[in-house]
Amino acid sequence: MTGRVLIVGAGAIGVTTALSVRRMGFDVTVVDSEEVAGAGCSHANAGLLAPSHAFPLTGMANVRLGLQNMLNPTGPFRLAPRRQNAGWIPRFLAASTPGRVRKATRTLRLLCAAGAAGHAALVDEGVPTSWVNSGMLDVFTDSENLALAQQSLRAHPLQPEYDALTQEQLSSRVPGLTGFSGGIFTPGDSYCDGGAYVAAIAAQAAREGVEFQFGTRVNRLALKAEAVRGVDTAAGRVAADHVIVAAGSATKHLVRPTGLNLPLTSAKGYVIDLATGPDDPTMPIGLKSQMMVVTPYSSKVRLAGVLELVGEDKHIDEKRTKAMIGSAVDALPQLAGREVLQVWSGMRPCSADGLPMIGRTHADGLSVATGHGQHGLILAPVTAQIIAAQLAGRPGTPADVNPWQLSPARFTSGRRPIIRAAAG
Repeated sequence: MTGRVLIVGAGAIGVTTALSVRRMGFDVTVVDSEEVAGAGCSHANAGLLAPSHAFPLTGMANVRLGLQNMLNPTGPFRLAPRRQNAGWIPRFLAASTPGRVRKATRTLRLLCAAGAAGHAALVDEGVPTSWVNSGMLDVFTDSENLALAQQSLRAHPLQPEYDALTQEQLSSRVPGLTGFSGGIFTPGDSYCDGGAYVAAIAAQAAREGVEFQFGTRVNRLALKAEAVRGVDTAAGRVAADHVIVAAGSATKHLVRPTGLNLPLTSAKGYVIDLATGPDDPTMPIGLKSQMMVVTPYSSKVRLAGVLELVGEDKHIDEKRTKAMIGSAVDALPQLAGREVLQVWSGMRPCSADGLPMIGRTHADGLSVATGHGQHGLILAPVTAQIIAAQLAGRPGTPADVNPWQLSPARFTSGRRPIIRAAAG
């Protein structure tokens, strides 16, 4: 196939899509305002590749939790009253009915399973993504939420294997773990370092002929009639037959001139890296009540989690970071006194209905890939496969879900995109 494809954004979604589209035969250019790939919200995260843990952000439990913590600076999930959230919140509430949440959960889990398979395929071909197949352990302070988690796994469309653990079994599995009544171990789950993943995929894409233009800020889409034919940057126009915007929450601003109003908001998540020690856990541990994950890496122990829907506020709250470290130390006392290597916050692009926005828009020559929330890393391979297949004129998805459920055009007034090849 021929034609020039331009991708805006060099995060996990953008670089993986670039590799897949290049392998379809297109000439591919990636532009990003940062100086390296993965400098945005792909820079640091919990690293989970865990289809068993896939849940949309929607749901009445999260609605209640968000409202309860509206004024609590250390609550695990905050739904703050900000102007940027004014149009998003009503759609979020509408998507939080039980029926819509069940449908979104099934779709997201199928997508995450396809994404995890894509990660394994990259490892099989020798791409050094830092993938570790260790399983994952979730721990609970109360038996009610433990029972609900088991019920959710039994309803999972892929029926993942899991072990329910008692308090005594937890202590045997993770020495030093305290304060929990039980847990669930899912042996089929994996993890990787998000930053290492992006660097490895970007390097592989460059070896296969993808061009990267870093330090290049995109000001606007280049529109010709109702078609998108490139982007305008401070250095001039970059022409393309097809543009894929994978720029996180900034995607909504870039595509708005086409008439596409994406219900996206930014959710701030925190990452704290601590120095390693001889008694670190050997797998990611989810502290469910705190909405946190403790992930062991060779050079750090990462604390990641919590979400604050606070618009574009990137300020790092010291009260928040202290609370996260305190929660981690309460669970794993061996982490006390560790050197803090990094404190970072990133803005996760969250859609109002809990599902990503992947694929063609109503505007000719324009696709988007955003709204992945906390699942951007695991969904990167399947997102790339969906975009590449659509450019080749093949409908459907590798996850066997209806592509209209993921289409950004689902938020327009019935204007469905035409799925055909971009060029050639």
